[in-house]
Amino acid sequence: MKIKISHLAKIEGHASFFADMLAGDIKNAKLKITIGARLIESIILNRNYIETPIVTSRICGICSVAHNITSIKAIENALKIKINPQIERLRKVLVLAEPIQSHAAHLFFLSLSDFFKYESDIDLMKKYPDLAKKIILIRDFGNKIKDVVGGRDMHMIVTEIGGFRRVLDDKIIQKLIDETEGVLEAAIGVAKFFRALDYPKYERKVEFAGLTAPREYAFYDGVIGSTMESARPVKKFYKELVEKQTADDPTKRARHEGKSFMVGAIARLNLSHKFLNPEAKKFLTFFDKSLSNSPFGKGRGSVLTFNTFHNIYAQSVELVHCVEEAQKLLKEYLRDKSRNLMVKYTLKNGEGLGATEAPRGTLYHYYKIDKYGVIRACNIITPTAQFLDNLENDLEKYLNEAKIKDEKDRKWKINMMVRAYDPCMTCATH
Repeated sequence: MKIKISHLAKIEGHASFFADMLAGDIKNAKLKITIGARLIESIILNRNYIETPIVTSRICGICSVAHNITSIKAIENALKIKINPQIERLRKVLVLAEPIQSHAAHLFFLSLSDFFKYESDIDLMKKYPDLAKKIILIRDFGNKIKDVVGGRDMHMIVTEIGGFRRVLDDKIIQKLIDETEGVLEAAIGVAKFFRALDYPKYERKVEFAGLTAPREYAFYDGVIGSTMESARPVKKFYKELVEKQTADDPTKRARHEGKSFMVGAIARLNLSHKFLNPEAKKFLTFFDKSLSNSPFGKGRGSVLTFNTFHNIYAQSVELVHCVEEAQKLLKEYLRDKSRNLMVKYTLKNGEGLGATEAPRGTLYHYYKIDKYGVIRACNIITPTAQFLDNLENDLEKYLNEAKIKDEKDRKWKINMMVRAYDPCMTCATH
């Protein structure tokens, strides 16, 4: 017997699901990505390095900041450019703006209906109007940060290699700070709502990986931490990733040393939860019950959860953290009276790797540049390309454990797990 879902709704991009059912067991659970590859890496080749952040931003509208900033970081590493703390602060704020906007949209408009089996978001908004208002306020604030600091809310025009093209009036920054209190209150309300939801029971021991940094919940920079191995430099972990592509799959999937692994909000929370900001940290008590009931016991180490459905809750916790962190960074920016937002550099040949945490996980950009500033090699590894194999493994294990006999309910749970991962097929098919 074949299980088929022709269209997986409420995800970024398009995909379908296929599996075999043999004597009641689910085998060969596969996601088929139904978007054509756009070959962005080939488009970048032989172009001037200045164009690269502009082009890669177009990989995805939802993840445009992550691609823009990661591209800039990779080129700066290739050219040995060192930015100052003020430039880094504003970039960090921009990187935080993306999960603020993206998580808010995903939590309410893509995932929440799965818990109540609503077919329409309109019905969901009628049922929870106050929550909907909070979500829209948070989403709009994320977009506003990108618009104010980055020049517009999609495909920024102010960021560039070496810094920023303009210096904002301090009064504009202060207005953003003033707004954070109301947005933080809304984010706390959203996290409380998602804390009260009934998540499917499921665990599978897997590696979680992502950027980590001393005394910081890392989004912008750091080393790659792992729940199964010691942390290592970004370059070393990147070299351990093995990309593969088949004739019928437009994505370049990546495994870590031959095994599937998980990135994203749940990975970041498992790795760096002790560095959450104060209000966000209050929501960690949610995991007390799952920790005590886990079959992995002491073998889980510091991992809060192996239940990938909890990626949804992790996003709600990150909403609170990211608003707190953006507020803190903007205040630091105003306290530092330096307004030099561009550093000088010399063009030369080199190769560089950049990594940031996009909403869905760690994003890598690699470039080789010749002495004329022409891109001679390029590779991009997106978060979804890293966790697709893990998602398929989770789907197969979960369906076999849950033993869902009703076909409609089974399809609903398949959709629910896919949406819990929050895949971005648009990025995966770059």
